[in-house]
Amino acid sequence: MFVAGAAVAMLAACSSNVDAPAGTSGDRPTAQPLLIRNAERATVAHQALIEGRLHADPAGCLRIGDDSGPLIVWHHDSRLEQRADGRVQVIDGFTGHAASIGDDIALGGAGGPDAPARVIPEIPAACATGEYWMAGALMTAAEYQALRARQADQAPPGPPK
Repeated sequence: MFVAGAAVAMLAACSSNVDAPAGTSGDRPTAQPLLIRNAERATVAHQALIEGRLHADPAGCLRIGDDSGPLIVWHHDSRLEQRADGRVQVIDGFTGHAASIGDDIALGGAGGPDAPARVIPEIPAACATGEYWMAGALMTAAEYQALRARQADQAPPGPPK
């Protein structure tokens, strides 16, 4: 009986949606999330900002937005962890801040079309599509909410005076 119960629990865990916040449904990735990291440890990073949902595509590639969003190349010391609720989160190597797959995030760094030269693991062909985002600092949820509030309070651009 114990073996059957354990098998059912393992099957349920394997079929959970790692990209959707708890209590929601959506497309299920067919692969476990894959954390692509810089091969070399950096102490500085670009500070452009990208905002969007932390997304795992069907191949497990971590992107911003959706399946066509930029592939994130995380800081060398970043890591993946599974939360108690089963959701997968990234622990940012620059700040120690965490974001779960499916969360809306703000992430410093820089992006472009050129694939980074030195990453671990090597970027699989399924992930090597579109643009890349070389991650800098990950904002906390509170910092991101404060940023969004400041943006909402700004007057829309008008004609020059």
